[in-house]
Amino acid sequence: MLESLRTTSGVVWLSVLVGLFWWNQPSLPPAAPWRTLQDIWTPKELDRLIHMVERVSSYTTFIQDFTAEVENIGEGQPIGKDGTCTHPFLVPSPSQPNLCILPSRLDIGRHFLLTGGYSNHRESYARLVSRAQTFYSHTFDKKLEALPEFKSLFESPKYKQAASAICAAQGKPVFDPIQLGIILQLPGQEVPAHYDIPWFYGATRFHLPQWLLVVMEQSGLFQDIRVPQIQGVAYLHPWDHRTIQGGGFYFLPQGKEGPIHVIPPATNTAIVLDGSVIVHGTVTYRPDSPKTLPLLKKGNKYRLERLLHASNTTIAANPTNWALYEGNGAPPLALYQTEDFRICLVWRARCFASEAEKELWASYSTKLTVPEVLDALWADVKKRKGWNDATPLPAPLDLALLLLDEYVEYPKRKPTLLSYNYCLASMAMPYWLGRIWESVMRCGS
Repeated sequence: MLESLRTTSGVVWLSVLVGLFWWNQPSLPPAAPWRTLQDIWTPKELDRLIHMVERVSSYTTFIQDFTAEVENIGEGQPIGKDGTCTHPFLVPSPSQPNLCILPSRLDIGRHFLLTGGYSNHRESYARLVSRAQTFYSHTFDKKLEALPEFKSLFESPKYKQAASAICAAQGKPVFDPIQLGIILQLPGQEVPAHYDIPWFYGATRFHLPQWLLVVMEQSGLFQDIRVPQIQGVAYLHPWDHRTIQGGGFYFLPQGKEGPIHVIPPATNTAIVLDGSVIVHGTVTYRPDSPKTLPLLKKGNKYRLERLLHASNTTIAANPTNWALYEGNGAPPLALYQTEDFRICLVWRARCFASEAEKELWASYSTKLTVPEVLDALWADVKKRKGWNDATPLPAPLDLALLLLDEYVEYPKRKPTLLSYNYCLASMAMPYWLGRIWESVMRCGS
């Protein structure tokens, strides 16, 4: 009798513990659609695309990606006497040289610095900034049609079939090419977790700050003016992914609490998805090479240039040579060959229900203003937090960080007290103490 009671009690307690465990598990949404593609292009087409990468000849870092006519929401602060921005989240304005403003993708950099990203890096601020400053080139809208590679990208049967399946599920089967991006990663770099920039009637990356557009998307307040999009992410690098570590594409189709999928970076393969609603990024490319990655400061301008002619004795006269420069006139920081890079193509299109809707988009001219967007977001924040209607609007910089905390959530690999990059604590210390902290905590320099 006693043994039976003990057994029954054990079963009951086990059931309770299991029930509590499952009760606290997040209820995951249905997976957002995605497709993978194999052997997208013929060898000749692939060769032409590699030549397109080399034809661009000059690439800049993502932190220099400012395209909006409205660069900030009023958070600007005077630049320091040494030409740098003292606040860790501010960078020099491209149009107002004496002003520091938030970078276009504040949401990405802030999360990456605070958490160490997918690989849980426990490294110094300088090292993480260098990891995240991948190099890119963008071509937009009408200029796309002038590219000889346009048809092999946007007219690829495999791409169109996969993209149609995703867009048509939303009742939006008509494509409108937006953008072609070429992304070059140096050994030791990665693309941090992020959402792609969404598109709205009256609010695009050419009008408002990019981080604010991401807040708008994630808030759910502007869905009636949202335009769905589709993107293909394909690999062109001339190396075998089975012999190179890292560089995989990871994504979470069921949201930040869902499982992480990782796709190997195999040449001539791609993944198709709507990156504005699916968190994604890349695993560190060649993680065995962090010390070979030059330190790239957040406020400085860098460019990766293809060298068509040898300009000094340290550079061989090889047309596939590349040099990494800081500023103008300075010697190169590092030299590379095309095969050193992780090379990725990202081509995007908007999805419309009909040709008429596509034409409506093209002719739409009304623009949302920053105050209109902030008013809608602030009203929702007060409602969500139960704050009084008279609660004053925070200062612009504080408001930006508050909006990101409230709406834009990225995943943490290890949901513990160590989810954060404790190495950043050195930034709040005197220089000598910070160096000791980084040494004791074994933070990368």
